[in-house]
Amino acid sequence: MGGSVTTATSSSLTLTLKQIAYVCNLKHHEDLRTFLIVGMYYASVIWRWRRYKKVDNDKNSSESNLDPNLPLVLDCLWLLFTCIQAFFTATIVHNCIHCAQFWNYHVNTLWHVVLTHSYGHPVSTLIPGHNLSHHKYVQTPKDVMRTTRMRNKNNLFNLLTFVVKILPSVTSQDNKYFRECLKRGNSATFYRMRFEQLCYYPVQVYLAYYYFQQWWWVILIPQLFAKFGIISMNLLQHDGCLVLKELGETPDPYIAEGSTSKLNFEKDLDENSSESDVSPVKGIRKVFTAETIFDKDIYDEKNLNNNSEDSSTTADSSGGENNKSKKSRKESDSQATTVSSSPKPSQVTVTEEDSLPHQDHINRGKRPGKNPDYLYNPDYNFARDFTGNFINFWTCNNGYHSVHHVRPSMHWTKYPDYSKKVVEPYQHPELRQNNLLWYTLNTFFIPKWMGGKGRVTWDGRPYHPSTKNEPDVDMDWVDVFFKVFNDPHKVN
Repeated sequence: MGGSVTTATSSSLTLTLKQIAYVCNLKHHEDLRTFLIVGMYYASVIWRWRRYKKVDNDKNSSESNLDPNLPLVLDCLWLLFTCIQAFFTATIVHNCIHCAQFWNYHVNTLWHVVLTHSYGHPVSTLIPGHNLSHHKYVQTPKDVMRTTRMRNKNNLFNLLTFVVKILPSVTSQDNKYFRECLKRGNSATFYRMRFEQLCYYPVQVYLAYYYFQQWWWVILIPQLFAKFGIISMNLLQHDGCLVLKELGETPDPYIAEGSTSKLNFEKDLDENSSESDVSPVKGIRKVFTAETIFDKDIYDEKNLNNNSEDSSTTADSSGGENNKSKKSRKESDSQATTVSSSPKPSQVTVTEEDSLPHQDHINRGKRPGKNPDYLYNPDYNFARDFTGNFINFWTCNNGYHSVHHVRPSMHWTKYPDYSKKVVEPYQHPELRQNNLLWYTLNTFFIPKWMGGKGRVTWDGRPYHPSTKNEPDVDMDWVDVFFKVFNDPHKVN
């Protein structure tokens, strides 16, 4: 009896929320939670702003000072709470640039303005650097937010300087993207960004000029924390992780300093197929041959140099095939890959008709942790997930980062189930962290002599990128994007 009453109450509540969402023009009634999160930030800021009062120090003087009118300890606690709330609103900003909350375009634009004032920067400016650079080319030279830029052995220093390090590249590429948008006729994106700027910057200039003390403490600091937090999450989510196979990287590019990897791509076509085929069809077989070389353990310097030359030759001869394989990701989520620690790599051929979705063919029947020879699929081990209930409630499931990359347009309510079914079976246990705060402390703040982990790879090995095994080279992605945008048949 009690169970049926609970079910009826739950159904009634869901129906009510759906009706409210319909009135608010929301696509999903679960997005009412974002109103709560953003509303708490605004309520906190408005409350603290109103606590200030003018106190005349000199009755004969027209000048006045602002008295915080709040004990220092309480003021610091308020600041901590508001900074955290600002970070939570930044995760909603992140969700909105991938999946629009409202049915109506103009309502979405107004919501962008609301989020711009909580985040401290026009929302639409995140689209080029995040959606088009980071998501498409994650952790490669075209990713302006890649974590391999950070080379200091002190990981806390890397965390504190990450935003400063990537800012020039992000700003340059963003400006170029919006200029190209306007020039090539994509004016909607450009003018929405300009509208957000027009609604935000004049207000900030006015408040900073007339109420500087209030402005920098109540508004500026929480907004800076939000931007720092959401951008620096890249270090927590992607640092030391694998790189997607479609980007032409090896199954494990992060072995150790002084190591190198080699991957050969081949396309084996049957007699009824042609080289012009781009997407996988029945009868086409894809062969991936990979070799991991631990030069300090197995090879001497001479063999290492020979292998490096072979790798360069292979990259030149197979570059076209790598590019052709990029378009196949939408057709198939799995491709054959094999790694061998012996001097001669093994090779496995798998036909497309034998393919099963989300299946690692090389290790069919094997699962992580049950077989020491299991080869982890890079397409499910390129990001760290934080699965704690608290952080995912307040960030709208932003902790499930892997599935967000796999399906960036999927609504956040579907992340946990999809991650459990599709990602977790093929994900290394080290990439599923429960506590975001503890992982942050353990990785950046607690020194190793006190038991801290420090900077680690996807499977928990010590990690420090160097110019020898991971050159820090920027590649322009904007020109490539618009070249493909103008002619979809051209492969980038």
